[in-house]
Amino acid sequence: MANELLGRSAVLNVVADPTKSGSGTPVKVNKLTDLSISANADEIEITSYDNAGVRDYLKGNRDFTIDFSFIFEDAASAAQKDVINSWNNLNATDGANATGMMEFNIVLAPSMIINGFMFITSLSISTGMDDVQRVDCSARCVDVNTAAEWDFIGA
Repeated sequence: MANELLGRSAVLNVVADPTKSGSGTPVKVNKLTDLSISANADEIEITSYDNAGVRDYLKGNRDFTIDFSFIFEDAASAAQKDVINSWNNLNATDGANATGMMEFNIVLAPSMIINGFMFITSLSISTGMDDVQRVDCSARCVDVNTAAEWDFIGA
């Protein structure tokens, strides 16, 4: 049975990692309000004359993206700065040009952790009535660890 509490306590941790070394320690993105995970696979058409007029397909390479939002803090946390610097292709420590790559892990439950590297592909900042700044982001994930158990249904 699916865990009805899944997602209520989801945590996104990131750290700038321009060389994809995996040597950093990702820290929590504070005030995370939304997190959406999208895992897709390409379809490869393999129809031949032997298929009697019905198309045939194979599953191709997988694709992994996430969308998330957070409330921007007046004194932004290191993780929030890393997210914004990723969009600007900046290194978190010195503002130098970099790849914008970040190491990430998403903790959905104690035994359900997704990790890998990502870069921000879309960033939108909006301000509401109470001067609360909401940051909405989309990210492309690469080198996602497929060995970790993150099946939403379970055994």
